[in-house]
Amino acid sequence: MKKIISIILLALLVFSGGIYYLTCRKLDDFNPMIKKKVQALVYDGSAGLYRVEFDSLHADVINSTLVLSNVRLIADTVLAAKLDSLGKKPVDIFNISIASIAIDGININDFSSGKKVD
Repeated sequence: MKKIISIILLALLVFSGGIYYLTCRKLDDFNPMIKKKVQALVYDGSAGLYRVEFDSLHADVINSTLVLSNVRLIADTVLAAKLDSLGKKPVDIFNISIASIAIDGININDFSSGKKVD
C-alpha cells in the first residue's frame, strides 16, 4: 500500500512540475521548432509559392493558442513567373503583412507529429 501511494505522489509531482514548467516558460524552449513547423506548413501548403516570416511567437499550451507578431506572407516571384510561363499561375498572388494573428485550438502534438495541421 505504501508503494502505491508513493508512486501516485511521484506521478502527481511530475505532472504538476510539467504543468508549472510549461506555464512559466510558455514553451520558449519549443519556439524554434514551432517556428520551423509554421514556416514549413505555409511553404508546403502553397507548393513553394509563399513563405511566412514573423518577428515573434507566443505559444500557450494551457489555452491551446499560438500568437504570431508582425507576420508577413511573401510570394516567391521567381516561382510565380515560372508558373505564369507554364500557364499555371494563380489569378491572384498576395504579399500580406499582419500585425498579429492568433491561432486557437492548436497544441504541441499538432507540431510534434508529422501529421497535417488543419
